[in-house]
Amino acid sequence: MTDEKVILEESDEAATRTTVTGWVSRQGNFYGDGERAEWLARNSGCTHWPCHECGAIRPKGARCEPCYERGKAARFAALPVVEWDGKAPLAEFDTDNYFFDEQAVQDHAEELGVPVSSLRLVLCVPVRAPLVDACGLLDGVVSPDDDDVAGYVTPAVREAVKTLNEALQAGGPYSWWAGEQAVRLDG
Repeated sequence: MTDEKVILEESDEAATRTTVTGWVSRQGNFYGDGERAEWLARNSGCTHWPCHECGAIRPKGARCEPCYERGKAARFAALPVVEWDGKAPLAEFDTDNYFFDEQAVQDHAEELGVPVSSLRLVLCVPVRAPLVDACGLLDGVVSPDDDDVAGYVTPAVREAVKTLNEALQAGGPYSWWAGEQAVRLDG
């Protein structure tokens, strides 16, 4: 037994009540005291921020629309321009709008009430199936203590994987992604 004084939880000596100061956001979250705590509370509680480029007030978490559009136009203008073969799919730059023929592009321009030449179009790139790695198939199957996974891949498995990869690459494309080459159309 020690000579330490016994203090029970009901005792005034166990704890004392104190007042804590600090920053509280509009939502009621407490951030403590100090410069960083103030910034965190104000940032959490605000709904709008000034644009870092032009100073215009914009919704929190979004970019100022004029500055966003200027940046988007600059990014598009920096893309190399290629000639369209009339067959490869096109996409509208920085959107989810894809076009698989010239009529679809013309219809989209008509819906927007703009000439086709004003659309920011990019050439799409084909997406093919990923290649299968014979050794990757055995990851987690072969003992982690065995560093020679390739030693477990039989010639028959290697040949089957080779045949599968050739078939996967011969098929498709399975989908398209917007590429990084601009296409200009007249109209």
